[in-house]
Amino acid sequence: MRTVVLLAVTVQALACATSPAASLPPSPIRQVWGGGRHTMALLNDGSVWTWGSDVSGKLGDNQVCVDYNDFSHDSLVPLRVHGPGNIGYLNSIVAISAGESHNMALRSDGTVWTWGWNALGQLGDGTTNDAHTPVQVTVISNVVAISGRGYHCLALESDGSLWAWGWNGGGQLGDGTTTQSSVPKRVAGITNPVMISAAYKTSLVLMSNGTVKIWGTDSKGELGQGSFHGSSYSPITVPGLSNVVSISGDFQEPEALLSNGTIWMWGWNNLGQLGNGTTNDTCVPGPVLGLTNMIFAGQTGDRNNCAIDGNHVVYTWGRNYNGQLGIGTADQNPHPSPTALPHFGNGYVTMVQTPDWHSLALESDGTLWGWGSNEHGQGGNGTAVDQYSPTLVQWPTVPPRTPVQLTVNNAGRQSDGSFQFSFAAAPASQFTVLSASNVSVSFPNWTPVGSLVETSPGQFRFKDASASQKPAQFYRVVSP
Repeated sequence: MRTVVLLAVTVQALACATSPAASLPPSPIRQVWGGGRHTMALLNDGSVWTWGSDVSGKLGDNQVCVDYNDFSHDSLVPLRVHGPGNIGYLNSIVAISAGESHNMALRSDGTVWTWGWNALGQLGDGTTNDAHTPVQVTVISNVVAISGRGYHCLALESDGSLWAWGWNGGGQLGDGTTTQSSVPKRVAGITNPVMISAAYKTSLVLMSNGTVKIWGTDSKGELGQGSFHGSSYSPITVPGLSNVVSISGDFQEPEALLSNGTIWMWGWNNLGQLGNGTTNDTCVPGPVLGLTNMIFAGQTGDRNNCAIDGNHVVYTWGRNYNGQLGIGTADQNPHPSPTALPHFGNGYVTMVQTPDWHSLALESDGTLWGWGSNEHGQGGNGTAVDQYSPTLVQWPTVPPRTPVQLTVNNAGRQSDGSFQFSFAAAPASQFTVLSASNVSVSFPNWTPVGSLVETSPGQFRFKDASASQKPAQFYRVVSP
């Protein structure tokens, strides 16, 4: 006859719900990136959150949508990225970057983690298998900067060495070939860059002397060499640029912010994305019209771009098919000159980005705003409706914690000392264990513990603190 052990556990129940009034994340936002119909954010507590399309598992929640016609696992609001192997959550992250269908995260220990689509080797784990939770990039260590905007990735190590992997159809890996690689390869000719940017078919590096190096394809003049349809499979200097303080490559229109507050762009311009008043492609860098005293040049998108001036006014230009310019309308017309957006929110804008077909802005009060294409919920406002003006991202909220008494049935004890149990009340809630009593099995040195570790979605663990015996493990599963 199986022994049934009852464990009375005092807990605090955390019913996690999404409130229309929610506006602030659980920790201040450190960095935001948008990719192909999805968005990701890094918080100060080292956690990473994603929302939008889950094609190829790029939300990192161990779910997957088979293609962009599949909306079954999309998230209309931010959700926290799960940990490697779907154990717990991804943590201790200090930088992120979003690609078209994959994501990157840099951990405080200098390791790099990726997830999502991997047919071109862009996850850097030595395979071409998609990953629905983070996997570690091989070869590299002591990484201090990452970038993975298109279908390839760059990583900068602390010794100044630069590594590239993934798609290489334009020679953007800088190894002298057009062969893709599923493991990082060292980029020759680059030492001690201060900023890196992986674009569509090019890679850019900002050097410590304020110049820019670039390599890859030149079909739209994006190498900035004064000609079209060329290529360079190793780094070359972009002529005419000096005193550069930040760069962005993304699709096919590179961008450079200069120390004098002007922004210079070159490359593809069919929708006015260069902001020079024309729709003519340009193979040499030129200034964006009317923009001076600029303090932030947003990461460039799919032919739509943005920037912030010294008064924290946001400017947008280029493509507006889905309302991504934030001017209150959507249209098929080029917008070749920057337009200032009206003030929105209660703070002032500190960061702006136009990643794909949507745009993002972070305000000084900690709120995040999105607009443009939203069919997969990449705007994070709880809907799948395009937004033509800045709209507040809605974060899940946690109501006040109320201690409750629950009785746990130990009938499912496992041979390794762990056991399965379920709560009859508060299904799908999260729990923090405060104390335990009425235990009829021995757990030496049992002490109250803090927040439970989530080993997989809806499954938590806490441990006996004994150092003399194998810790007993307890798992919480969602009750039926």
